This record gives sequence, structure tokens and C-alpha cells, in this order.
Amino acid sequence: MPPAAAPAWQSATGRAALRLCRLGELSDQDHGRWDELSAAAPSSGIFAKSCFLRPSLEHCDPAGEAVLAIVVDMAGEWLGLMPLCKPWHYGRVPFPNWQAWRHPNMFSAALLVRPGHEELFWENLLAGLEQQSSARPALRLVDLPSDLAVCTALLAICGAQGRPIKFDRVRSRAMLEGRTFAADGQLEVKPDNRRRYAALDRKLEAELGPIAFRVHRDPAAVLQMAEEFIRLEQSGWKGRAGSALGCDQGNLAFFQAMIAAAVGEGLVELAELRAGEHTLALSVHFFNEGDWGHGFKSAFDEDFAAFAPGVLLLLRLSEHFRHRGILPFDSCSAPDQHPVGSLWPARREFVDCGVALGGVAGRSAFRLLGLTEQMAHAGKGRDTLKA
Repeated sequence: MPPAAAPAWQSATGRAALRLCRLGELSDQDHGRWDELSAAAPSSGIFAKSCFLRPSLEHCDPAGEAVLAIVVDMAGEWLGLMPLCKPWHYGRVPFPNWQAWRHPNMFSAALLVRPGHEELFWENLLAGLEQQSSARPALRLVDLPSDLAVCTALLAICGAQGRPIKFDRVRSRAMLEGRTFAADGQLEVKPDNRRRYAALDRKLEAELGPIAFRVHRDPAAVLQMAEEFIRLEQSGWKGRAGSALGCDQGNLAFFQAMIAAAVGEGLVELAELRAGEHTLALSVHFFNEGDWGHGFKSAFDEDFAAFAPGVLLLLRLSEHFRHRGILPFDSCSAPDQHPVGSLWPARREFVDCGVALGGVAGRSAFRLLGLTEQMAHAGKGRDTLKA
């Protein structure tokens, strides 16, 4: 059994408190407050919404590493939450720290904050972690979107408190936005490529039958298509590599539970591209009209790879997102991944950063961490030159 969570720490302002607890320690009332916060917070926090993070913790944390860091106001209302863990290394450097917990199917930081309370959230989270343990003088955040108010608020709090912050990595990935479309409403595509895609459509219809593009939102249809998605993904290269959802019982149980919860909240769609009787490609994504959309998983039938079914599905999905107002849309893909990286030229920026915790000793240790990393990188560069 994991140790009991420490009690909440009340901030000096008396406006909010930090509570650390494990999933199994939440009461029915707590789960209701999590659901309410999920509904109130922007869709950019999809990976911390209860429909996603709850099944993540249930099925993807077998070692019980994750602790929920919850900031609550004095009336008990949840202002924000983030799952944390306590690794003994910061990257490759031995350095105990707090770190945002995640699993491989979470594609940005799991961070959920009530709009308008971003600075209050960080103020109480950072101060509360300092009260919990002086032996962990850093909070490490990975894949934090730099365009969100919660990121701006973190920088503001660190600046106001003179709190050291260091940026470990900045990277970007494809996103879809309104200016990606031409005046006629079509996706901006090079003329030669557009003719090629039209030729593929004609060839598909000639050889397999009429093309059908459908986007499912009805719960029964989504759940049925989710099972088809599992089979399709398993049949391809991800299945052979052992990275398909169906290759791991924990990932499979997470996906099935998450889809059931998200479709009940009206937050997930499943798109399919068919030709005749054949399912060519499927895609699962999260959405909220007028707010950020997020990609999640896609798969295609490799028997029809010559028709580029993934590209043909993405072209139709792009038009669908524009028509439904699901923009901007974060692809949640790897940097420069094909085909989304070429079809969607806009990029969304993400940062990995570390924030100092503790008093003089903690901040000195944090600065020493930065120097240690610099020396390690310099040594690695010398080794590369010698090789």
C-alpha cells in the first residue's frame, strides 16, 4: 500500500490550499468536483480532464507513482490539478525532484486550471510543494504549451517571486489554424499534390467502390468504431512493433475506459474513411467547438497503403475541423511527422522547464543542477568529437 498523502497545506494568503492525494483517496464529492472543474476548464487541458486522467491513473500507473496535486479554495472548490511523481533523477542527472506525471499516450502536460485562477494555482502549488519536502528542490514540467495562459502565469509568478526557472528544451509540432485555408475554404495544398490526391480518389472509387467519409459522435457508434480501431491498429506496423494499444492490457483498458468516459462528455469523435466495403483509415480525436481540438490516434489498412489513405482522411478531417469550428487543432504528432507536418504548416510550441523550490539552499542546489547539466553536455560533445 502506498503511504497516505500528506494533509493539505494552507497558503499564507489564506485564499487557497494545496492537497496531495492518490486517486483511491478521492471521495465521491471529490470526483464530482473534478468533473465540474473539467467542464469549466478549457479543452487545452484535455489530458488532465477527469474523462482522460482518471482511466490513465487506473490503468497506466501500475507502480502507483502518481499523486494528484490539487489546489482548492477556502470553500473547497477545485481551482486546478496536475498529477505529479517523485523521480530521483532530473533527466540524466541524479537530483530528486517533483515532476509532472505522464504516460506515453499523453501528448502534452496534464494540467487543468480554472480560467482566471492561473497565478493563484501556481502560487499555491509551488509554495505547497516547498512545505511538503525540502529534499526535492525542483519541479520539472515537460511539454507545456507556451501559448496558454497557464504558462504565462507561471512565468509571472517566478518573476514576481525571484524564483529561478530554466528552460531545458523547446520544440514544436504541426497544428491546424484558420489561415491554413484558402479563400475558398479549402486547405492550402500545392496544385500538383491536389491533382495527385484527386487521382487517388478516382482510382479508389474505380477499384473498391464509392468513397465514404464519416465522423461519429453518437456514443454507441463511437464505442463500436473504437473496437474496430483497436483491430485496425493491431494489424499494422504498430502491432508488429508492440506499440499498438491492443499489445498491452493496461493501455487497452485505459483506451476503452477513456473513450467511454469522453464520449459521454461529448468530447471525442472517431472519423473513418471507407471505399466500398473496406475500412481504409480511422482517426480518434478530441474536440470542443470554438476551442482547441487535439489529435490522439490514427491507423490505416496497410493493404491499401498505395492509395495513401491516411492523407486522404486527413484532408477530409481538416475540412471538417474548419466547418465545425474546431480550431486551432493540435495534431499531437511527433515533430515534422508525415503527412500532417507537410499538410499543416503552422506549428505549436512546447517547452520543458524546471522551477526552483525551497529557500536559499534549494535554489543553490537548483543552480548547481544547471551547471552539472552544462558540464555533462560539454563532456558528451567532447566524446562525440573524439569518436
